[in-house]
Amino acid sequence: MKIPVRIRSLRLQTKFVLCILLAACLPIITIGVVFFGRFYDMLISDTVKSEQVQTASLIPKIKERLGSITESMSEIEASDLYATMFHGEFDGDPVALMESDQADQFAKLAESIIQETAVTDIKIYCSLDEDSPIYETDFGRRFLVPEDRIKTTYWHGIFSATPSASLHCPKFYLGNYEIENYDDCAYMIRRSWLVNRKFETCYLAVYYPSEIYSGLLSESITVDDSVSYIINEREAVIATTNEALSGLYHLDYYDIQALLMASNSFVRQDVSGGSVYAAFYYIEETRWFVVTVLPERPLLHMANRTFIQFVIICIVSLVLSILVAIVIAHSMTRRISKLSKQMSSVEEGAPVPMKEPRTRDEVGKLISSYNYMTREINDLMQQQKKTAEELRLAEFQSLQAQINPHFLYNTMDMIHWMSLQGRNEEVSEVVQNLSRFYKLTLSRKRDLSSIENELEHAQVYLQLMNMRYDDKIDLVVDVPNELLQYRIPKLTFQPILENSILHGILEKEEKSGTIVLTAWEEEGDIVILISDDGVGMTEDEIARILSENVSHERKGSSIAIYNIHNRLRLLYGEPYGLTYQSNGGCDVTIRIPKIKKSSS
Repeated sequence: MKIPVRIRSLRLQTKFVLCILLAACLPIITIGVVFFGRFYDMLISDTVKSEQVQTASLIPKIKERLGSITESMSEIEASDLYATMFHGEFDGDPVALMESDQADQFAKLAESIIQETAVTDIKIYCSLDEDSPIYETDFGRRFLVPEDRIKTTYWHGIFSATPSASLHCPKFYLGNYEIENYDDCAYMIRRSWLVNRKFETCYLAVYYPSEIYSGLLSESITVDDSVSYIINEREAVIATTNEALSGLYHLDYYDIQALLMASNSFVRQDVSGGSVYAAFYYIEETRWFVVTVLPERPLLHMANRTFIQFVIICIVSLVLSILVAIVIAHSMTRRISKLSKQMSSVEEGAPVPMKEPRTRDEVGKLISSYNYMTREINDLMQQQKKTAEELRLAEFQSLQAQINPHFLYNTMDMIHWMSLQGRNEEVSEVVQNLSRFYKLTLSRKRDLSSIENELEHAQVYLQLMNMRYDDKIDLVVDVPNELLQYRIPKLTFQPILENSILHGILEKEEKSGTIVLTAWEEEGDIVILISDDGVGMTEDEIARILSENVSHERKGSSIAIYNIHNRLRLLYGEPYGLTYQSNGGCDVTIRIPKIKKSSS
């Protein structure tokens, strides 16, 4: 067989990919074509069988719960009061009977049943007149109800029209009074009571919630829009998982009997203009049917979803096949693999160029292009590094520029204040000190100074402040001599001292205080502690002072503190900067690396 030239001209990697794709696609396509017609039938059959097993497993549980209700009635029938009322020829005073020990024992039994079972209430309906004193007894108020209140109910009509001695009543049978005050299901028995030589009709009712059945029925629902319900011989729904769907897919009781005799599994029926699959289970004790209905449409939707999942799996398989084909082709092209490995090294650092290829085929051209790209990337990385350093320096200078005007403004304000008071000699002294202050600040026009110069700078600042505040601020300095020549950014101490004075010491009633400045070495760093005995700071103020969210009242000095913190972090990194603590006064910790002042 002659292969076309176009196919033979394809690159080797393309040929491998096509071969593996064909090997993966052909079986999948074949399986899809052969089994597509049977796919839906198989899925629907499997779902229906699973639902049938699930529903069948619920029947013993329903019988068990039904048995607990009838057993509760049997316990009541075994009581002494029940025997006296309904099994003997009682001819005494009914009021006295309701106040007897038998009535008390019946009440205790009833409360025990209500607490320990699904029963929610027990009532005895009597045909005695409503004005009978029997209803005024404690027992009567708790358990006895005049028959007139329930004569309009469906269940009372059934008892009146039939000789039935007992009846399981769904919600439909009960009156609104019963549903609102007791519950929505009941088990009734009819008895006669001989009172004053006259037989009075009594109905003993045990109430319980329909949820004891509907909760179980919900466990069998696994398909959307399906429904399970219990129906009795009078076409009444005892319990359902969905009232709307049980009405839509309602099946006649006697039709169910016929269908059950014809098949003991799901049968396909046309209901309400649609096809459904229905299964039926008979509860002999009550002559109920448990009906489970699966509409065909949701089953088809489920089949469609499964088919889509199958298609997705096929697509994933194709993608995996492509990846396998790429890997195989890659393994057969050594230079491409080497190039790929070299390119992957970019993730760990700067790209490194490869040796220039001696061949000029596709792979050779690719290597040459990679080498060119590597050189361009390295140049760009160098430029970016330089730009970042320049930007960092510019940010540092901008932050420092915000500090100097701040202090100058406060000092000029003090000079103005003293001039207004006519303190000319002190003004002259302030100007001299201010001149000395800025001489230290602007000396050599460098960003870094020594700790010794910064201490002198701080002392000059304190002299200026004491001239303003009548020497009410003491500064105690305890710094080892061996630390004085280490480097520190200019204007680090002054804004902190200013903040301690203005917002710490001067906030006290006596307007005086002490600032202690100490320093020591710690783990290769220098730690400087500035403490004051001012009013201290709250946790919120501490959090704000090292952020940009400063309050209006503290804005000037707080911005300076924030700038110092940023300067230190820009210069030395994240572990360095300021830390604030308040314990009576305020402690400011400055951490900087040990960098010796250069001899130049």
